Amino acid sequence: MVKLYYSLCGIVFIIGIAMSILSVEFPGSTDSGEMPLAFGAGLDIAFIGIIGFAVGLIAKCLSTMVRKRNR
Repeated sequence: MVKLYYSLCGIVFIIGIAMSILSVEFPGSTDSGEMPLAFGAGLDIAFIGIIGFAVGLIAKCLSTMVRKRNR
């Protein structure tokens, strides 16, 4: 189950980065100097993947500490 969780976080991260990279190809991108909407959305999705990964690591560390303390 843990491997599945980290795999899903990695997939979300990769999708977000790919969306940001490909945002130049999406229609509606202008040279106005503003960040394209797809680029910002891709970065948000990538950050969700990073946060999910970090939360998983924190939860794993805390559960290990609780198990060691209860012995």
